[in-house]
Amino acid sequence: MEVPFALNASNTFTGPVEIDRGSVYLGNANALVRSNALIFNPAGGNNARLFLYGNNATVSDLSSAGGGASLIANGNLKTGATVTLGTATLSIWQNNDASFGGSILDVFAEYTGSAAALPDR
Repeated sequence: MEVPFALNASNTFTGPVEIDRGSVYLGNANALVRSNALIFNPAGGNNARLFLYGNNATVSDLSSAGGGASLIANGNLKTGATVTLGTATLSIWQNNDASFGGSILDVFAEYTGSAAALPDR
């Protein structure tokens, strides 16, 4: 089961953020800082996603090592939604050689329906 996780507070740790499965929602622009390495490591058949939701973020050493699907997007609106999100900028300070084999999108429509609102997150 893939579950959501929201980062809504300012970050005070300097360790890496590793997403193995599910979705992480950035609810605070200060939740990810330049000293945080961002690692996507989903096993085959799993999804690892980061949604910015209109928040700018700066991370270091972006990489994806797992066999599953990795994705970074501004939002995950319902298909056909008319709500728009503010623009977001993802800045990456790559200090070490690594590769990111995932997708970077503005919007990833992962929910079906015609409601004009954001999905529950």
